[in-house]
Amino acid sequence: MEYKKGRVFLDPTLAHLKPKDRKEIYEEAIKTLVNLHSIDLKSIGFNNYEKKGMLVVTPSAFSKPAKKIYEIVKDVVYTDILPLEVDLMKYYDGPNKWIPHPKIEKIKDRMRKLGVWNLFISKHIDPEEKYGVGLTNVEYAHICELMGRSLFAPEVFNCQAPDTGNMEVLIKYGSEEQQSRWLVPLLNGDIKSCFAMTEPDVASSDATNIRESRQSMILVPMKATGVQIIRNLHVFGSQDAPSGHCEVLFTNVRIPVDNMILGEGRGFEIAQGRLGPGRIHHAMRLIGHAERSIEIMKERVTYRVTFGRKLEEFDSIRKEIALSRCEVEQARLLVLKAAHMIDTIGSKEARSEIAMIKVVAPNMTVRVVDRAIQILGGRGLTMDTPLSSFFIAARSLKLADGPDEVHLETIAKKELGKEREKSRL
Repeated sequence: MEYKKGRVFLDPTLAHLKPKDRKEIYEEAIKTLVNLHSIDLKSIGFNNYEKKGMLVVTPSAFSKPAKKIYEIVKDVVYTDILPLEVDLMKYYDGPNKWIPHPKIEKIKDRMRKLGVWNLFISKHIDPEEKYGVGLTNVEYAHICELMGRSLFAPEVFNCQAPDTGNMEVLIKYGSEEQQSRWLVPLLNGDIKSCFAMTEPDVASSDATNIRESRQSMILVPMKATGVQIIRNLHVFGSQDAPSGHCEVLFTNVRIPVDNMILGEGRGFEIAQGRLGPGRIHHAMRLIGHAERSIEIMKERVTYRVTFGRKLEEFDSIRKEIALSRCEVEQARLLVLKAAHMIDTIGSKEARSEIAMIKVVAPNMTVRVVDRAIQILGGRGLTMDTPLSSFFIAARSLKLADGPDEVHLETIAKKELGKEREKSRL
């Protein structure tokens, strides 16, 4: 290490120096920073410095490959998907709602050939990049936010739930045979999957019902004898086509024992193993929903006139937009922190942060979307904009990802545990 003599300035304004001297010092400081940023960290043995220490809060700090993927996704979302939204809304409300839209299939085929495909498979679960493109959870979180601008965007990159979570399960826990039969077709986009839980007469929110090796996770073909779709459930009046949420009856269903994942009684273990990254995906898509809602709000207030003034001139409206911006920025940073923790220290250590984003992201999105609906008036309640669908998605995730009350209890346990730990010292 080489040491150099110099001066220490406690006041960064350098107010006591002449302008010429200040300029020289600032220029030298800038040169030093440029040199520091140009250092090849690997060449000096700091291989893991970036991985362990730096949270990428803006896409501009991405690696070149990640930045390229980000730009492609952004272009596809804004150029191909958003202009198609109105047609897609009508199509999925029509007689062919359960059949994929031909234009979506064409975009999917293009993305598959480009290699902008299965982006959700992070280095965290696929360090050798056998299945994915090698993004970190933080990088994918930013990209997932872009996909959240439209409910139809994730599918064109093969990044739609619940296929993403199911593929992660098979990558982490599936046997070679299970991966060959189920994972490969899912990765290729040739088949779809769903997720069902059989919990007769118990509360899903009570995790004690699924602990202590009481449940197993198995692969069941939809055509298996005894599997019957009773009905498709409407959620706030919507059928959520082309995905949907069904009531399914399993009557004496028999499948090969080889269809059991990891082993009997290990369902809870598997479920816990898939919870981290999947929650990042949901949360960042919700950030995307909220960002799009703000865009719709801002566009509306610039031209809508009431009581002789444009909406943007009303103080109450301006506050609603400002509050929405504050809340989105706060939520995004929390989600990125959770993603960074998963990348660097693992899902188990990030358990509290994962619980936090499950509470914060849906509640924030519900508030922001609700404001946008109110500003749009009656039109905001219709399918003429994505706002009503965004609201359904966000409100559903206050339950679908586990009820808020359970996540808050997880956070409280951790916080009170810290306090008890302090009292022992």
